[in-house]
Amino acid sequence: MEAKTHIAAIARALDVAADRAKRHKLGRVRIFTDAQAALKRMTHDEPGPGQTHALQARKAIAALHKREPAVEIEIR
Repeated sequence: MEAKTHIAAIARALDVAADRAKRHKLGRVRIFTDAQAALKRMTHDEPGPGQTHALQARKAIAALHKREPAVEIEIR
């Protein structure tokens, strides 16, 4: 599976967490993946494969922190 597919899945999981945060207080969000390339891709927003999903994931993280500033987000 390509890194961009993994990034899309991580972004979707973060979107789900942000949606749940609208209804419930979240103390911690943990997402587990074995896709090291996807994790590395999420650390920058330079053009390339997976950029759209990386930006989406980063926006979801920002939305979670805006709604719950103390939420702990772990992507492992």
